[in-house]
Amino acid sequence: MKEDCQTCGGTGKELVDCGACNGTGYVNGKDCKKCYTQGQVVVKCRSCNGTGDSSEEEKS
Repeated sequence: MKEDCQTCGGTGKELVDCGACNGTGYVNGKDCKKCYTQGQVVVKCRSCNGTGDSSEEEKS
């Protein structure tokens, strides 16, 4: 039976600080084009490898 991953809540995605602007939303005083000034980007969940299943966490 599938149980939701604790990290992403079963979505398979998580929010992390943008690597291009270090979470500020700006690069050299201009809007960051990677995160659109949000400071964070959505990536595949590192705990469940994007599956959303908590059983994947145990395999890591």
